[in-house]
Amino acid sequence: MCSRRFGTSGPSRSGFRGALGFDLISERARCLDQRGQAAFTGPSAFAKTGQPTACNRLTAQGYTIVQAAPGGGGGRAMRAVVQRVLSASVEVEGRVVSEIGPGLLVLVGVHESDTDADADYICRKVLNMRLFSNSKTGKAWDLSVKQSNFGVLLVSQFTLYGILKGNKPDFHVAMPPQKAKPFYESLVEKFRKSYTSDAVKDGVFGAMMKLCRLIW
Repeated sequence: MCSRRFGTSGPSRSGFRGALGFDLISERARCLDQRGQAAFTGPSAFAKTGQPTACNRLTAQGYTIVQAAPGGGGGRAMRAVVQRVLSASVEVEGRVVSEIGPGLLVLVGVHESDTDADADYICRKVLNMRLFSNSKTGKAWDLSVKQSNFGVLLVSQFTLYGILKGNKPDFHVAMPPQKAKPFYESLVEKFRKSYTSDAVKDGVFGAMMKLCRLIW
């Protein structure tokens, strides 16, 4: 099935029409409300301004936002929306180019100021977050994707740095494509070296992608 919880009602260029809402927010996430103080409060929420504020919230939906902020600064940095899936795939021009079974779907937004330190943080945090239950002990939120031997599907998602100006989204703070492509590719390699290359898949940067997933 093709999930529409992230607004994926059709093809997207690097996920242009996807991932504008989240139900589980992790450390260093940034939230904004209707007055510019708290967004991402539901499956259709959208960041309205550029004023960040820390937010932590858990629900049963099984996905999280991770934002790198080396040194504890308040500035923007790379974001990743992480969701547990039973399966996920990326289709380009009618052909499936990447797919995983059980594991994590990771939508990655790269800010224009991001550095290798941000990429290192995202890689380390995503691979070590304990988002899975332990079948032996019955304990929830006990195992990481690596400990569970599950897959990881990375998808470039520049709309994670979208803000609304009136009724029109603006993406000027996202890293420009000519810089973002090699930066994103280096992030994918970090994941593969930190886990196993066979377990880490990715989409096609800049392509019109159709994202399908079966939510855990």
